Amino acid sequence: MGESKAAMEIGGVSLLSITFNNMQDCHEIVLASNNITIPDDIPSCRIIPDASESEGPLAGVFAGLEFAKENEFDMVQLCPCDTPLVNQKIFSDLKKEIGDAECCVPESAIGMHPLHALMKTSEAITSFEEGRVGGSAHSLVKSLEYNTIFVEDKIMLNINTPEDLAEIN
Repeated sequence: MGESKAAMEIGGVSLLSITFNNMQDCHEIVLASNNITIPDDIPSCRIIPDASESEGPLAGVFAGLEFAKENEFDMVQLCPCDTPLVNQKIFSDLKKEIGDAECCVPESAIGMHPLHALMKTSEAITSFEEGRVGGSAHSLVKSLEYNTIFVEDKIMLNINTPEDLAEIN
C-alpha cells in the first residue's frame, strides 16, 4: 500500500493504537519488527527485532515466543496491526477456550486465522525446534494441539488495499 500499516488511521486513530487498545488485558504488549516507525498515538512500547532465521510473519512470531520464554510468560497472544475490527472479546474467548490444548485460534467461514492465535510458549517453541513448523503461521498452529473459536468473517478483515481501509472508514 506504500505506507506503514501501523500508522494508517481509522477515525484519527492509528491501526497500531487500535490493536494496543484491544490487547489491553495482556500482561505486556511487545512489538516484533525490524523496521517500524511508531505512530504518535502510541505512548511507548517494547520493540524486539524479528528473528533472522525466519521470514514473513513467522519471524515476528518466533521472536515473540523467544521473548516470552526469556521472560517466563506461559502464553503468547498473536495479533497483527492490520486487522482493526478484531476486539477484546476474541482475545478473551481464546483464553477461555484454550483449555488443555497447546493453542487456540479463531476460525471463520473463510478459514483459520493463525496470526490471532493464543499459544502456549514452551509448546510452540518446541514445535519450531523439532522442525514441525513449515513456512507459515498455519503450519505452526497445525503442528500444535489446538482448539478453535468461531468468529464472523467481517471481524477478521485484513487491511491490504486502500479499498479495505475505505470500507472501514
